[in-house]
Amino acid sequence: MSSLVTLEEFAGYLKRDLDEFDAYTAKLLVDGAAEAVTEYCGWHIAPILTETVSVDGTGTRIQTLPTMNLVELDSVDENGLTLDVARIDWSANGVMEKRSGSGWTARRRGIIAGITHGFEVTPAWVVTLICAMAGRAYVTPLGIVQESSGGESITYTGTRSGAAPPATVTLLPIDRRMLDRIRVPMGL
Repeated sequence: MSSLVTLEEFAGYLKRDLDEFDAYTAKLLVDGAAEAVTEYCGWHIAPILTETVSVDGTGTRIQTLPTMNLVELDSVDENGLTLDVARIDWSANGVMEKRSGSGWTARRRGIIAGITHGFEVTPAWVVTLICAMAGRAYVTPLGIVQESSGGESITYTGTRSGAAPPATVTLLPIDRRMLDRIRVPMGL
């Protein structure tokens, strides 16, 4: 998987140079955060790619594709028949509608579309969000979120047994809310 964020961007976010050991850990965390983001959003986000996608037909006048930045609709097959893309209206958020007003098939994997989609570069706010996700895991590698000295008290994240979990990247509720604007609608 090509990452949405470079190690240089992550090092800049942290405001520090990464030695060989730190760079290895940072790459794992950045790639994990980027993967969590793309899985949540339901598409690759960046860069612009041309690919063929197969989706379930909606059975309605509106058909959606798994993208939130459609650059070009190259081809559409419905139930094995090639449609004239000049007779299909489409929007950047992956919504298609036949100009004839007729509905789309309801058949599973009934729509195969050739599409060009994605952002040329990762939007800056997505870079920042991925860096924040990876940064949270990077600065708390043992899962420690609270530490005291005199009374010897340590609090770990995500565990009830007291054992420290490995550093993990997680989508917080606020991260999800931010990503919802580029998330493919559920059901695709």
